[in-house]
Amino acid sequence: MKSINEDGNVVGYYSGFRLDPNLKATDAMYPSHDHLSGRDNDANMVVDARFVNDMKTILSEEEFWIMVEHLYAMGRRKKAIPAREAQILPAGWHPRRDYA
Repeated sequence: MKSINEDGNVVGYYSGFRLDPNLKATDAMYPSHDHLSGRDNDANMVVDARFVNDMKTILSEEEFWIMVEHLYAMGRRKKAIPAREAQILPAGWHPRRDYA
């Protein structure tokens, strides 16, 4: 699996978030799988937090990263992201809301 780090922890392929399979399935950080090579190819799958995979659902990996770059550029343009080096979220970060 491409989502195991050097410490043996499961981490998000796209986000790098440490994932906990013991969370409730409604938790935004619950591990969710993604097919890198299309829905019919189970041989090339990765995991990430459920909300990240939901964001990526209809996009290829290349399209996903282009969209992330676009969102960053729009955040800068709207001054929602300050002028500084891009930030990595702290360990244990969690969205305020989960799935109902």
